[in-house]
This record gives sequence, structure tokens and C-alpha cells, in this order.
Amino acid sequence: MRFTITSFCLIFLTFFASHSVEAQMQSLPSSSPRAAFSQQFALTTVKVSYGRPGVKGREIFGNLVPFNKIWRAGANAPTTFSVDDDITINGEALKKGEYVVLVQPSADSWDIIFNSNPKTSYSNYLSDDNELVLSVSTQRTADLVETFTISTSDIKDSRMKMTMAWENTQVTLDLYNEVDKEMKAEFAQKLAGPTSSDYFGYARYLYNSDQKMEEALTYISRSVDMNKGYGNLRYKGLILAKLGRYKEAIDWLTQSRDRAATYRNDDYVRINEASIAEVKKMMK
Repeated sequence: MRFTITSFCLIFLTFFASHSVEAQMQSLPSSSPRAAFSQQFALTTVKVSYGRPGVKGREIFGNLVPFNKIWRAGANAPTTFSVDDDITINGEALKKGEYVVLVQPSADSWDIIFNSNPKTSYSNYLSDDNELVLSVSTQRTADLVETFTISTSDIKDSRMKMTMAWENTQVTLDLYNEVDKEMKAEFAQKLAGPTSSDYFGYARYLYNSDQKMEEALTYISRSVDMNKGYGNLRYKGLILAKLGRYKEAIDWLTQSRDRAATYRNDDYVRINEASIAEVKKMMK
């Protein structure tokens, strides 16, 4: 019996010790820690997430990372790149979205791949999922880059640079986001003055807050002059009714009803008919 108990205790202690070691192992720091950053430039934002392996005395390119084979531009998990507006990279178009970034290095250049499959990696890579592939010449760094690094620099109104560097090798990408076209369009609209919707919105606010009906009539009339819709036509009728100009109110409410019927908006037809009936009661 003593031997059995002793054996059981040894087995239990061995099991406990092995699981304790395993638990401790799980809390060790990652050899290639994850990093992420978000960088705004021009009218968009770029987000990057990647693993950061170290050189650790090894020969990297052409050895640990073989030439002419797909590398995931980091370690442990795919490197991701997202952008919330269309951009160009080195003059080539990239649509807004999220991509996995892969690299196929050679001795003097890298093919940098933006792949649209969120689950892609070096082991299941399919070129059919590529959104953009760029061949970029490599440069030698001034100093050893111990930890793989993706960084941004030279951020200007419409462009910035993004660099990948590790060991003694780096590549730099030029990212561009169209600013002039969008800004010119926005300024042209502002300089042209308020739109029909702007006038309609303010007139509706004055009506709903029951104030300055004459001013509300001025703004709703400007809205209707610029663009007739069953919404602003209806509000012109409602504002006129509040001003006691019932015959004119019925005319505008009728126009709104008829236009709504043309566009098969039954709800607007119904509420206009109800408003016309109410205004007719006010006239008695």
C-alpha cells in the first residue's frame, strides 16, 4: 500500500509540474511582437498591423527569408493594410478597402503584393486575389535595422511615404490621395451659395419651431425656385396656411400631392390630402 501511495504521489507531482511549466510557457513574451498604427494623410487614413521579428544575428534576406518566394512581410500572422479612400501607390491605383500585404523579395527588388483575401498567407497565396502588385527597388540602410519596421514619413497635403525595413534592406512606397479635385468641388459648391436643400432645411426648422413664418416663406420659396420636390412644395403650402393664405396653401399642397403621386409615394399623397382637408376647414 505504501508503494502505491508513493507512486501515486510521484505521478501527481510530475503531472502538476509539467502543467505548471506549460502554464508558465504560455506567458512568455512573443519573439515577434505584434504592432499596429493608424496614419492620417490627405483626406484618408491608413491602418497597418504586422508582426515584428528580429534579426538576432541571423542572415535574413536570401537565407531566413528566401529570394523569389512569398514572405508575409512580418511574422506569426498576416500583415494587414487598410485605407478608407481610393489612393495610388507608386502611381498605381489601389481601391479603398483592407488587404493582406505579402512580399516576394529578390536580390535587388521586392514585389509588394496587396491581396484582397483576408485569410491569405504565404502558405495559401493565390495571385487571382491580388489587387495590386508593385516591383520596388531595394535600398541599403545606413545602419542595421534589428527589428522589422513599417513606418511612415514625409507626410504632406496629398501624399506620404511608407517604408519597410529590416536588417540592411529597405523599400519605400509613395502613397497619394487626390485632394485638389475634392477640395475644388467642395469650395465651388460653397462659393455658389446655399442649395435648394439648405433653404428647405432652414425653412422647415422655422416652421416646426413656429417662428418667423415670413422668413420661412422666403427660404422655402428659394428652395422651390431652385428645385421642385414634393417635400418643399408641401412645406410651402403648410407655411402659407400658417400665414392665413389658405387658397395659395391649397394650391401648393395640391402640387405636392400630384408630384408625390407621380413618384408613387402613397404616404405623401395621403398626408397632403389630409392637410388640404384641414386648410379647407380653416377657410370656413
